[in-house]
Amino acid sequence: MIREKFENVSVKARVSYGICCLERTLLYYNCTLEKWKWVLEKLWKYTSMEYLDDWYYEMAEYLPDSLLEDTKYNSEEFEYITEEQFYILLDLYRTESNKMISQIFRLVFEMGTIDIYSELENFAPNSLNCLEKIENIMNQNNIELPPIINQSNYSFQENNGWGKSFEGKENSIIL
Repeated sequence: MIREKFENVSVKARVSYGICCLERTLLYYNCTLEKWKWVLEKLWKYTSMEYLDDWYYEMAEYLPDSLLEDTKYNSEEFEYITEEQFYILLDLYRTESNKMISQIFRLVFEMGTIDIYSELENFAPNSLNCLEKIENIMNQNNIELPPIINQSNYSFQENNGWGKSFEGKENSIIL
């Protein structure tokens, strides 16, 4: 069970593992990886950012389920995404995404932001719940889970549970 394996692991490392799961899901569904790279670059910034709320506000605009609700770009609704990017993302999510990809994307986002403005206690169970949901989606769809990360490098005891910053892209199998 993933909960026990990640209880002592920082939230940043949990998000890193979640992004690895998303990447494996993209591979499983034979997505055009070249089209996904720039979105993955944005996601991977989480592990190296000092101010996570910057990532939070930008990534909120990239969420497939939120973006697919709109059919036309409205500059008043977007602070980070340009009109050109909006239509590229819209096409990407319509042609290269599915329910599992969208769910895992949303859960990675939630895992990294659910406790962003609160103190992490009891090993941050909210982010562990998100990770368990990702694991369940992967198992139900027979998608291979990534190897468990080296926990000693990503202690929950550092930086109040968020963990030290690191270059998460090094864990990527796509970038």
